[in-house]
Amino acid sequence: MNRTLIFAVLMGLLVACEDSPTSATTTPNNPSGTLYFTLDEATCGAGNSGLLTLYVDGASVGSLTAQGGSKTPNYTVNGGVNIYVSAKWVLSAGEVTWPSSVVWVSVGGTRNWILPCSGLV
Repeated sequence: MNRTLIFAVLMGLLVACEDSPTSATTTPNNPSGTLYFTLDEATCGAGNSGLLTLYVDGASVGSLTAQGGSKTPNYTVNGGVNIYVSAKWVLSAGEVTWPSSVVWVSVGGTRNWILPCSGLV
């Protein structure tokens, strides 16, 4: 009888230690985060206005007319990995280009990438 009890306890422990099917559902299938851009008002000037084009991982995600201090719409991006962002702002007096930079957005998180114009305008 002791053998049967020990065997039953060991089998119960083996079953309890197996991966449960619900453990796979705790990780999102499409881990994403939210990214938006803000033109720094202090260095870009509130009166400057032009067409701002935004890029994530080398692909354009949108263009909008923006001025210093403007916040862009939110963009859904891959979360939990490095992404590359850049931007170009076309003004009547020329253009400002932000080179590609590495950004980290956590899964389920939100990141505001501020675009400063210091030394660029």
